Amino acid sequence: MLLYYECGFSEDEIKIYEFKCTLCPYSAPTRSRLDRHEAKHVPDGVKRRRCAECPYVSKFSCDMRSHQEMHNMRGRFRCSQCSYSTKRAISLRTHLALHAEENDKRVR
Repeated sequence: MLLYYECGFSEDEIKIYEFKCTLCPYSAPTRSRLDRHEAKHVPDGVKRRRCAECPYVSKFSCDMRSHQEMHNMRGRFRCSQCSYSTKRAISLRTHLALHAEENDKRVR
């Protein structure tokens, strides 16, 4: 864990913002900046946030929120060949390419 003087700023440079680090005097203007700062306090290799619905893991809560939106919007794009669904069109295109590969293998 990093101490406040190891976070890359001096006490003279500390500005007071709404989002405050609980481990050092740092504060940030946004929640996502604080999340990124707090990741400095976590030793490398330690994962902080795990998705309850899949194996996804992130050090940053802002990334986790974005990831969980995917679960909340699940089903927007549906595969016509199986029960797969996703919120992202690009993910559906990638998935459909897998069906195409399977069909090509069967034809050969």
